[in-house]
Amino acid sequence: NNVAQSLGTIYNMGDMTVSNTLIAKNEAGAAAGGIFCYSSTEKTTVLTNVTIADNTAVHEGGAILAILNAKITINNSIIWGNTSLDENVVSKGLPIEYQNSLVEDITDNTNGNIEGIPANKPLFAGEMSGYDPSIPYYSLDINSPGVNGGDKSLYAAAGGTASDLSGIDRTGNTDIEMGAYESTRNLVYHSNFDTDMINVLRLAKATTSATIDTYEASSLPTRTDYSFAQWTSEANGGTPYTHGQAVDITDITICHIHAPWSKNQTPPTPPLPV
Repeated sequence: NNVAQSLGTIYNMGDMTVSNTLIAKNEAGAAAGGIFCYSSTEKTTVLTNVTIADNTAVHEGGAILAILNAKITINNSIIWGNTSLDENVVSKGLPIEYQNSLVEDITDNTNGNIEGIPANKPLFAGEMSGYDPSIPYYSLDINSPGVNGGDKSLYAAAGGTASDLSGIDRTGNTDIEMGAYESTRNLVYHSNFDTDMINVLRLAKATTSATIDTYEASSLPTRTDYSFAQWTSEANGGTPYTHGQAVDITDITICHIHAPWSKNQTPPTPPLPV
């Protein structure tokens, strides 16, 4: 989230490998809102499991601009929502290579790529209903086309770590995502009083059900002079959940659980003896 008077957030003149990285919400006063690559001799920039989103440039290359002999290879990556007066991924020299990636306005669907058309938008978690800020904004909703769209061999070749950008296991999954984050199922416990406190349990994307825990185990604060009854699906009621109950989360990314409270009754003061 930077502002540059002229060229991009990353300015590269050599060989470079970037993985497990988010480049988002940057502004360039001229060109290359995300990455600018320049070289008089052939130099390669390899982007693997990188998310480049919501960057802007005044003239061209809202996401990437490469000139002369700078070569760009894009693997397992998502480039979306970037803006400029011209194209957002621009090479004025060597052709850009794409593999297992989702790049807006690039309609190549070979080599594991997904067409960058509006119907295939990446569905970032932060854009979805019920989003909670404790979950990375640019992680993917479980229904994103980028889920399971990456190639583990490309990630290994880039020297990718065992975890994604937020520390969630990546290499232990059978398939990996495009972009900087692995998708997760998220169970969000709400204290539901005063300033609503939350505790987010991030679960592996293969999880199809979540077990409801006790309020004490949620690590949320207690409410003075009130008693907790049982969890509910809405802040003011809804479906009740009991401790140990399994909740189906097959088709959702975020499940919100709220704590209802009842006011403790103070017993009446007995009358004084006559």
